[in-house]
Amino acid sequence: MIKYFFLISIFIGYSCKKTINKQINNKELTTGLNSKNNTSIPKDTNLEKPLHIDVLKKIYRENDYYISLSFKNTIPTSFIDDFHRNSSKYTSELLSKNEDHERYKIKDFIAKKYFDIAALDTIIVLNDNVRLDTLYRKNYEYFSGQTESQVIVTYEKTNLINKDIDYLCMSLNNEKLKSVTNFKEDSEYLKETLIRNSFRPYNVHAHYKMVKNNDTISFISFSTYTNDTPNEYFYLFKNKKPIDSIVNESSISKMIAVPIFREFEDLYIAYEFIPDSDIFWTSLIGIDFKNNKLKRYKGNRLNLKN
Repeated sequence: MIKYFFLISIFIGYSCKKTINKQINNKELTTGLNSKNNTSIPKDTNLEKPLHIDVLKKIYRENDYYISLSFKNTIPTSFIDDFHRNSSKYTSELLSKNEDHERYKIKDFIAKKYFDIAALDTIIVLNDNVRLDTLYRKNYEYFSGQTESQVIVTYEKTNLINKDIDYLCMSLNNEKLKSVTNFKEDSEYLKETLIRNSFRPYNVHAHYKMVKNNDTISFISFSTYTNDTPNEYFYLFKNKKPIDSIVNESSISKMIAVPIFREFEDLYIAYEFIPDSDIFWTSLIGIDFKNNKLKRYKGNRLNLKN
């Protein structure tokens, strides 16, 4: 029975999604370099704005890759409910079918009318601070699985993009890239941070740290219970001292650094989820080191300066 995405309205402003892959693969991004893709984009190239930053995932048991789409902010929840209950009204031919899922094509005018598709026709796939490859949109699709359904934009695999892993990607741009430092796990540092701040979490979902400008930056994502009600917390620390936090219904399992140059800010793709559910998505989060603040970017989109 198709499980539809009425919960997307709860996370309006995020790129809400449920994973197609049966499990999140924590392997490092594949290495490789196509020299022609590492050159600057010509000045007269028509670049769409704002910049969309996300992860590209492989469709389970198929060769294509995908990015999940969100409904436009102007679309009412009632329509989102109807779209998933009556998806056949909005789809055309069957593209593929197996024991796990079915994929149906969505015509361009339907996608443009209801979904946030800007700047996704051409995307750049990254490996650290290197432009690994360029992909072009294949289809807008409705993915219907045994326990999930969602709308996606698909891309074909290439000689360089062919692994069953998540790739960092962004819409076509000529932004300056920089070297990045990713967070790493450290169980001893986690223990010290919990003790120092008198945190007594019911469950720690994730803890990572990194060193930046001689400071240790870390985060903890954890749950607590108050009168049998779960509360989800995300704390950002500098040298074990809390500097900002997010409290909501979701948790963060990991964050991947985005190599876009920002003077006082580092950008990350966060893997978010609702505990005890099958609901997963990715969001774009910035860490403003000048003001020690977290910033969420609506729809995984970054406004460019020019």
